[in-house]
Amino acid sequence: MNTARFLPLLIVAMIGGCATITIDLPPISDPPTDERRVGKVVWRDLLTNTPEDSRRFYGELFGWEFERPTTRFGSGDDDAYMLIRHNGRLIGGMVDTNALRPGENISQWI
Repeated sequence: MNTARFLPLLIVAMIGGCATITIDLPPISDPPTDERRVGKVVWRDLLTNTPEDSRRFYGELFGWEFERPTTRFGSGDDDAYMLIRHNGRLIGGMVDTNALRPGENISQWI
């Protein structure tokens, strides 16, 4: 079987599939504004292979609350991402890296 013949079809199918994914994260401010904050960190993501420990640690240390997003991303394990709130305001997210690369520790703040 000559798989090279099917490569363009596969690429078109992948692009078409990606075009249907919509990501609707909440705004970083309430109410949403068009303000630009050049050079200022407005969103943080924690990649961790110990999500329960991280939730407990940051929850106790800073009072952060964690919640699952209401929008489904369609990118595999939707339970791998959680939103982080501080005093009711969204400040970032947390990724369970076990869903990305099982067995590898790629924990970091982004």
